[in-house]
Amino acid sequence: MRKLLLLLIPLFLALCVQHEAESPKVKTVTDMAGRTLNVSSVERIVSLNSEALEITYLLGEGKKVVGAGTWSRQDVLLPKLYNFSEIEDVGTASRPNVERIIALKPDIVFTYYCGRGHGYETPKEIVEKLESAGIPVFGICIAVIRQAEWAQYYEMIEMIGNVLGKEREAKDLSGYLRKLKDEFEANASKVEKKRVVYTWSEPNRIAGNSTITHVTIELAGGLNIGGELAEPYATVSPEFIVEKNPEIWLIWHLAKYNASDIIKDPRFRDVDAVKNGRVYKEPDFGSNWNPVRAHLSLLWHGKIFHGIPDFDLKAEEICRKFYGVSCFGR
Repeated sequence: MRKLLLLLIPLFLALCVQHEAESPKVKTVTDMAGRTLNVSSVERIVSLNSEALEITYLLGEGKKVVGAGTWSRQDVLLPKLYNFSEIEDVGTASRPNVERIIALKPDIVFTYYCGRGHGYETPKEIVEKLESAGIPVFGICIAVIRQAEWAQYYEMIEMIGNVLGKEREAKDLSGYLRKLKDEFEANASKVEKKRVVYTWSEPNRIAGNSTITHVTIELAGGLNIGGELAEPYATVSPEFIVEKNPEIWLIWHLAKYNASDIIKDPRFRDVDAVKNGRVYKEPDFGSNWNPVRAHLSLLWHGKIFHGIPDFDLKAEEICRKFYGVSCFGR
């Protein structure tokens, strides 16, 4: 009997090791809303968040995406990176198709979520419904949902990298972008700051200090004339803009008006930016919450504000490096 037991012990130990190897490893991660999640090996991804979708691609995990949000399909760049005909449309972050998501059996869902009930966010009850179905939901908490900070880009990359088991690749990506930003900031700090206004959907709706646009303007060596306004995009009087007298006027790329409309508007004829022809509509970088494209936008601001050279060459280099395509069709 003793001999039989001695023979069975190695077999038992071998079976235990095999079972441990075959069992999916669960790790605990924290999302951008500060919530703790338990995540197993990620093989199937649903992303209601365009930024997470792009980062997933940049970290080499794009083939694992089985569902994506509706707005991602209308992005200027993402349709060049993903074949959306093979990826399920699961609605928007604020109005996701819960049944479709559950049917896809994802290992993780990325979505806009801070738990503050903002219009961009996935409703709390839907997050809870997905989690009750055994699907971890990773909350992306950025931009107008919280006070904007440039560091959020690196935080987002590294946290998503941790979820996907791509920590080294995430560190490499965030490190490249940090270096790019630091070098740019060193150059921008050497030149005189200029007064800047950024107008959104209407010529008198301007960026306040809680937006990533404000952070970009300040990093690029500008002084945002809406810097004392807490509202993300505040409606002000034309007289407010005239009194602040911006030297540079930037227009949201999706605005239905152009630089020529501002220049011809008699209400703004005494503004320095108008008198000197320094009114610009920004290029269509898509969402400036995407980390790589936010850095492209920063470089463009440097070109407009101070003539910092080589924007086009650097932008092309960055797009080729990360996306493998020319910058937005150029």
